[in-house]
Amino acid sequence: MRSHLLVAGSVLVLLAVGTCAKRMPPPSPDRFAPRLVLVRTRGLTGVEMEFDEPVDLSRVPAESLAIVGPDGVLEVRGLTSPRGGDRLLAWTERQDEVVYHLSAWVPDLAGNFARVRARFRGGSRPDTVRPRVRSVRPRLGQSGYFSDEITYEFSKPMDTLVIPELVAIPASLDTALMSHWDAGWQRLTLKRPGKVTVDLSVADERDERARGTESEPDSGGVRTTDADAPSTREDSAAAPPVYVALLPGMTDLEGNRTREIVATSFTRDTLFPGMGVAGRVSGPVPALVFLLADTAVALAVTDERGVFFLRIPGGTYEVVAVSDTSHDGLVDLVARRSSFVPGPDSLFLDLQPEFEPRAVGEYRR
Repeated sequence: MRSHLLVAGSVLVLLAVGTCAKRMPPPSPDRFAPRLVLVRTRGLTGVEMEFDEPVDLSRVPAESLAIVGPDGVLEVRGLTSPRGGDRLLAWTERQDEVVYHLSAWVPDLAGNFARVRARFRGGSRPDTVRPRVRSVRPRLGQSGYFSDEITYEFSKPMDTLVIPELVAIPASLDTALMSHWDAGWQRLTLKRPGKVTVDLSVADERDERARGTESEPDSGGVRTTDADAPSTREDSAAAPPVYVALLPGMTDLEGNRTREIVATSFTRDTLFPGMGVAGRVSGPVPALVFLLADTAVALAVTDERGVFFLRIPGGTYEVVAVSDTSHDGLVDLVARRSSFVPGPDSLFLDLQPEFEPRAVGEYRR
């Protein structure tokens, strides 16, 4: 009994000494390697490592991390670092509920490397929460916007191999924007070479619609960007507003897909041109609304009530509303109004079955 008490007492002393040591001011320069304090799984494809200080993700390539199980090496798809910097997330192929052995070399911000070794049991609960868009910048209908960036924030790390599907006005932007993900795989930047940058991030269903869109009436998580606008203030007067809608289908690392349409619009002019048009689309939401002259001049997305709002110059327009209820990229429901003149009255559209489905973007013309 006495020997057991002594062992227990020595552990307590070690713990106390270790705790006190961590509370001492860090040496200058820092010569201590980071220490792994926790390993846990996230869903069936994530392994989270927590350290006692921030670590340098840029110096830990995915191929330097080895995870080995009973059936051999588990493929590591990539590494991300959540905000705070003291954690690394390794994203792997689907794990089995078995014991894995992990090893890696991980440096802190001062370049001190630690040899990390740990064991963990593969995840048993799949992540079934859909990703959502947490925020978009600039806000819908923003005027005087001279930045070359649009930012969408996602609620969780996303599959960076999925190509964003866009519907834009002008249509040339659908395929002109280049994709770049941040180190956490939650912020996507779409950049047209030499011109516009579009940056994107998603919110968990738990974050829900708390933030909404920062526009006139809520457009159901919609915003658009000025990708075709000129690069100087002198040229801005001649540039029409630009709209970009991100369609559903962005995928997280466990295959959960977004279901919302996310758009933004802005102009470099001091005022967003035109008069306000409010309307409602009856039927499943969200729906995408196009206003066309010879070609599409504006778009909007309905909110959860089917309501939309946008600004357009005076004139006569054709209006088309579409909805992809099967989430396969083809329109299932459509509503058309051949002659619409903006005025004080609201615009009402009733979705009906589309018997010759086409891709969403084809309804701009």
